[in-house]
Amino acid sequence: MYGPDAEIERFRRTCLSFPEGSDPDADFDGWNGREAEIGVGAARREEGLGFPERAVVDVSNYREEEPGPGSWSFRFDTRHSFPERELDRIASSFPSLHFECECIGSLDEFMGFGWFNPPPRGEAFRQDLPVRPTHWEDGGCKREPAAEARHQLLIAGLIQAACSAPRGRLDS
Repeated sequence: MYGPDAEIERFRRTCLSFPEGSDPDADFDGWNGREAEIGVGAARREEGLGFPERAVVDVSNYREEEPGPGSWSFRFDTRHSFPERELDRIASSFPSLHFECECIGSLDEFMGFGWFNPPPRGEAFRQDLPVRPTHWEDGGCKREPAAEARHQLLIAGLIQAACSAPRGRLDS
């Protein structure tokens, strides 16, 4: 996700919850990660903060990266379909954040990618896309090379804007 550091931190504080005993070093059938709840209403601390009703998805194999200026990322697996409805709800609660998402079906039957709260020139999320024949050979790249280059320039612009904005503000 990309946007103001304060909003990224608010997301982390209010939209993530880890069940008691959830171990970040646990091994789930060969996958390292932890159990988590992600979504509006996941963290009890957010009650009374003006969020709409609870919209949460249980995930496994949750892992995250250290936040960077104006950006932060995490990954997870779901037991069912990609939580598009829940991410729509999250995005509407965090209008200044741009959520870049991607998914791939467990048997490579489909993939999805795009944005919730897309930045200018960003493609809206959709998950009805075919898996490219060279997907795994290309290191999991979901776009054709020219489209991926444009996408990386868009991300670089979002990070640059976040770094130059006063106090982590990013106006899109």
